[in-house]
Amino acid sequence: MPSTHARRPELGLWLRVFASVGFLAVVALALVGAEAVFLGLITYGFLVAAGTVAVHALGDAAAAVAAVVAYALLLAVVVAAYTAARESDAGLAVAPNLLVYGNVALVVASLAATYLLLDWLGVPGWVFAGLVLSLVATVYPMVAYQTAGGLTGDDGDDDSPPWATGVDPAEEPAPRERAAILAGQFRSTVAAAVTRLGPRWTLLSCLAAVGGLAAVHRLAAVRSLSGTVLPVTVAVTALVVAGHVADVVRTELADAAVLRELDAAGRGADRGTTASLDERVTRLAAQADVPAPEVQVVATATPTAGAVGYRPECSTIFLSTGLLETLETAELEAVLAHELAHVANRDAAVLTALSFPRVAAARAFDRYGINPVMALLTGVVVVAARFCTAVVARAREFAADDGAVAITGDPAALASALETLDAAVARRPRADLRSVAAFSIVPPAWETHRFFDRTRRFIYRGLLGTHPPTATRVERLRREADEREARL
Repeated sequence: MPSTHARRPELGLWLRVFASVGFLAVVALALVGAEAVFLGLITYGFLVAAGTVAVHALGDAAAAVAAVVAYALLLAVVVAAYTAARESDAGLAVAPNLLVYGNVALVVASLAATYLLLDWLGVPGWVFAGLVLSLVATVYPMVAYQTAGGLTGDDGDDDSPPWATGVDPAEEPAPRERAAILAGQFRSTVAAAVTRLGPRWTLLSCLAAVGGLAAVHRLAAVRSLSGTVLPVTVAVTALVVAGHVADVVRTELADAAVLRELDAAGRGADRGTTASLDERVTRLAAQADVPAPEVQVVATATPTAGAVGYRPECSTIFLSTGLLETLETAELEAVLAHELAHVANRDAAVLTALSFPRVAAARAFDRYGINPVMALLTGVVVVAARFCTAVVARAREFAADDGAVAITGDPAALASALETLDAAVARRPRADLRSVAAFSIVPPAWETHRFFDRTRRFIYRGLLGTHPPTATRVERLRREADEREARL
């Protein structure tokens, strides 16, 4: 049975992988920490305000409990409003004022956190003012341009962020309809949580909530309201952030974000074509000694292929309709073997994991709207994710080429497929499936720019390039084909 590892990976390659994953984990945790700080400042301010209002009528202990309950209800309503704004046809019109107030609170909290950090570091106040002005002057025009549809990243997409969408004023829902949408979203969220937790854990969660409120009551009775707000803020913020992170990770492990992006592109092959591909992949997977991945055909004219998934038995190989129309039988089998080698070598799992912080950062940007501080932080995460993905992906393409040759025994077929795909991609739209470019078998076509073309090429094809030059891979495969012929 042929091995998919024609050349043993060097120690330096795995060190590169571990270093990339570790660095990206640190950057992602910094983003999570920033979100926690922003939410903590909002929580603290709300609890102080609500407790101050309630303390005169209820006393310290009851006021503290009332403030926590009010905060929980407000948070539930805001989450329901944001989710409804994303999923409802009405979009932002579902709860415009609530979402605007929420974004304003987050902007204020992020600026307050920045000021407190600079003050703690002993930085003069004028530096904070200059930083704010720089962020606003840099971020807002870029976001406005992107919202208008004039800007897309090198491997981004053309979708506007959800907070930028709206509806025709004439079609805005009536207040009663808005309330019905929010109530329905809240009920569906609760029902989904109960279904996911099950009766036992739902009961335990309710008991834990009651116990937490009892603890807040006891703490306020002993330490007064002012002495209770800070520890309660820390506890509530930690609970909310931990729950959010756990839900994001659970969703990612159950259905990778890259697969959701592919699903959004749509399926584009009839059942007979899919069955034929399944049969080929099953046969090649048996030769490679790996579980046969699912095959998904994406409806796009751009010829592309890739492998996604965290575990070999749950991985997915995606092929475009353009690729199926472009390649001959031997070339198609070589491409399938290349993607199977990615699955066998765990490259698909590593790249899928490395793509997750980028998607999470984009979601954070969507949640916070036009927030200059959060835009800067999410931008750092996106660039770091792109760089780490590039470092790993470039090195793994050669190993996958070797694995494909080990499976099929035909390096010339893979070389021919790479040449055909590279030429075909150059004739297709630049923005098509750019979000999964790191997973594709060949890099997207390069568009020549009027200004700073060499600098852009160095950044996007050198520092952030996810593939080695196709010509280098083809030359390497041709050389191996010649060596095989010479040995016969």
